Amino acid sequence: MCPTNGIPVACQDDAKPCATARHIDPTTCNAREVYHLLTSGVVPRPIAWISTMNAQGMSNLAPFSFFTVVSIDPPIFAVTQVYPGPQRENKDTVANLLETNECIVNIVSDADAAIMNATCADYPRGVSEMDALGIETVPGTAVSVPGVKSSAIRFECTLRETLDIGNGRVVLLNVVHVVVAKRVLHADGVTIDDSLLHVVGRMGADVYTRTESQLEMKRPVL
Repeated sequence: MCPTNGIPVACQDDAKPCATARHIDPTTCNAREVYHLLTSGVVPRPIAWISTMNAQGMSNLAPFSFFTVVSIDPPIFAVTQVYPGPQRENKDTVANLLETNECIVNIVSDADAAIMNATCADYPRGVSEMDALGIETVPGTAVSVPGVKSSAIRFECTLRETLDIGNGRVVLLNVVHVVVAKRVLHADGVTIDDSLLHVVGRMGADVYTRTESQLEMKRPVL
């Protein structure tokens, strides 16, 4: 484990105030230790189940939990590719995005959790997870990439830009079209009822969570 350098003076003089906490300087940790700290502490994380195609038309499907909204107007997502390994510059998803500039972010329901996890396997480049696992797809509307048919929400995106930070690569995506299944809409037929989504989120290690237990609180008015 990484050492607890940079301990506050109060902890050095008297162990009691810090007896229930561990102080960690991430610069003293190796990358794997920092990864576990961040992925176990920043939870739950939404999952972008991203479908892409390469220039030859071969599809790819992989989940990313370093994923968030970074802008509403215009609508933009950020997805981070963590270190892809010593033998390649990019994972297949990012390599395909750089080739064709298109993808679909499929939102994962608990009914698809097991098959989503199966797409985490390190398939050789050029092998379609959709074909290998028999995942049913639907054509994109504004992009040429297929989406996951069972996904209740599909965000069709184009590549905006990439940003390299350390050994990771941040991918910014323009949301150009959204497909929402009617089964997850409120009675108004317009807004999404997230209680009907049954979405899966990422925790630390090999743990996932469901959104079935919710807490509703109105924003206070001062």
